[in-house]
Amino acid sequence: MNTTYQSSQDIIQKLEQQRDLSGLHIQMPADKQRSILLIGPTRAGKSTITKVIQDSLYQPPKPTLFSSTEAPEVHQIGSFRIIDMPGFNDLRSGSERIRLIDNSIMNMLQNQLQNNNRIDIIAFVFSLSNGIRQEDIDKMVFIQSKFSKLSDKMILIITHAEDLNNETKNNLIQGFFQHPDVKRHGLQNFFQRGYLFIGCLRYESFNQLNCDTLVFEHQNVLEMRKKFIEKCFEDIPLSNIQSSFEVNHDLNQYLRPIGITIGICALAIIGYQSFVINKQNRLIENMIERLDGQSNDIQVIKYSVLYNILLNKLKNGNIYK
Repeated sequence: MNTTYQSSQDIIQKLEQQRDLSGLHIQMPADKQRSILLIGPTRAGKSTITKVIQDSLYQPPKPTLFSSTEAPEVHQIGSFRIIDMPGFNDLRSGSERIRLIDNSIMNMLQNQLQNNNRIDIIAFVFSLSNGIRQEDIDKMVFIQSKFSKLSDKMILIITHAEDLNNETKNNLIQGFFQHPDVKRHGLQNFFQRGYLFIGCLRYESFNQLNCDTLVFEHQNVLEMRKKFIEKCFEDIPLSNIQSSFEVNHDLNQYLRPIGITIGICALAIIGYQSFVINKQNRLIENMIERLDGQSNDIQVIKYSVLYNILLNKLKNGNIYK
């Protein structure tokens, strides 16, 4: 049975106590820097993720029809940088213009990937609260076709999970991965960094001053938030996202100067080695000429002595002394 409080402040105090005593409300590690880029359909809850990472007690406003994110938004939370992208399939301009809007989002995404020094994780954010949507799968496949070489950075984030227990979450994600189109396109392998669930306290629960429900939701939010931060800050290969310039097919212009420099250095090393070898050969030939005309036994002894002298000089780098 849910407990109803007359004052929302009573509920907030109870939730604050829950947060402070749980040991789950962790902060960003100070010794590591991480960045995550959020993409996905509109109204999936991308912007809410940033709010929950800042504060597990985030109280969402009343739901609206359209997303408020129309351009990339960068949020810095301690050592954690979150880049929130506009959502796909925004219907505010009419369904006939979805393709044009999505193309402009892809241009924004490519600019973010190229202009940011480092992006560690790319998250596709979506919800399974209303079942598996073909539009979400289609967008995942579209992202896969454009950024296939970034699969080691890709992760799935399932939102609106504040009222789900662990068994339900597991059944949802396994059911999604078993979907025929998901299996056919190998999407589970594409999202090599796995998946996470996240959620927030519901507007309806606050509006109804439903304390027991809010305590249950907040416990889930605390646990999911902790897993989210730990997953994002786990040890990962530190590579520069700019290695993904194959998106614009202009990687050669960046690698060509490096290749030329390496080639010049290699030629210089080979030339120096040839010079040293020729020098060694001439030195040995001069020594052998001095042995001509002497007895075989003496030659064998002197060859042995010369060999050891040359060997020591080669080891010590003193071949010219």
